[in-house]
Amino acid sequence: MTHERRPLELGLLLFTLRHEGRSDRAVLDDLTATVQAAELAGWHAAWVTEHHFQAGLVNSSSLTTAGWLLGRTAILRVGTAIAVLPTQHPATLAEQANLLHHLSGGRFMLGVGRGGPIIEQEVLSGNLDRWRDGFGPDLGRLRVALEGSWHHEPRDRELTVVPGPGAAGGPEVLVAANSPATVEVAAASRLPMLLAPTMPTALLRSLLDLYDEACREAGHDPAGVDHVVSAVVHAGTSREAAVEEVRRAWVPWFVETLRTAPYLDEADRPTFTADDFAGMLEPQPIGTIEEVTERLRERIVVLGVRRLSLIADATGDAEKTRYTLEQIGRVVLPALQREVPRA
Repeated sequence: MTHERRPLELGLLLFTLRHEGRSDRAVLDDLTATVQAAELAGWHAAWVTEHHFQAGLVNSSSLTTAGWLLGRTAILRVGTAIAVLPTQHPATLAEQANLLHHLSGGRFMLGVGRGGPIIEQEVLSGNLDRWRDGFGPDLGRLRVALEGSWHHEPRDRELTVVPGPGAAGGPEVLVAANSPATVEVAAASRLPMLLAPTMPTALLRSLLDLYDEACREAGHDPAGVDHVVSAVVHAGTSREAAVEEVRRAWVPWFVETLRTAPYLDEADRPTFTADDFAGMLEPQPIGTIEEVTERLRERIVVLGVRRLSLIADATGDAEKTRYTLEQIGRVVLPALQREVPRA
């Protein structure tokens, strides 16, 4: 069976980073302005993250922010990247997701994930077992609830989730997958994956291959599943200048965020060096607009993906972000649409 691939989907990935001296309000105002500028420049989607108890990451509710952005845009699709599933009740999340799906005319996308070993898992859930071992079962219960039903086990009662999905179906569900175990969970249900921007290309390719294998083992055809691959993007006067602009803004933020993040245990805290950061930036589409185009084309072809979520505001400079958004929407996207085959 031949599956026609979707057109290229160009999306923003928004972490609501707080650079030095920025207030909560200023960061969130910038978020809104960035998304509106992307829509005007021809981008197709925006993905919003969620973090708790971390001063350098301002957005504590991806669902709330997605709802706000859907109301401030006209055609852009908006998704969560992610809603942290172990900290939320699957029935409540389904109600809210279906509500946004209807209110937005089908523009909402629900990305869910397990989340990291951060203390939010204990504070907001009170049950670390859900984080450790419960993601797969929780995802199954969420999908049933999105279809409009919930089984209340203590009283053995069937309840109706309102609003339901509607005649055309509910929101698209995607799974953040950064490990083989989570890839296999996504593949078992043939759900597309959200893949992180910090992964080397070889690792991304191996996870995509693992998904295809696990999908077939579960009795599904992986063809036509459109995963979302992320990257850091920035357009400048040269590769060296553009990388330095990102490095100068990100390294202090990244180091401080890792130092202060409230991990469950100190052993969970990752180490990070300047060499690590340089290695992370090496494959990213950063440079002149021609270099950005070529690196994105390579990523699309090598990984076989059609959907991108790009961090375009890494410098923390609103003017540079607008320039990158406009150049990618008006120059890079048309070039990629011409050069990358649809099949």
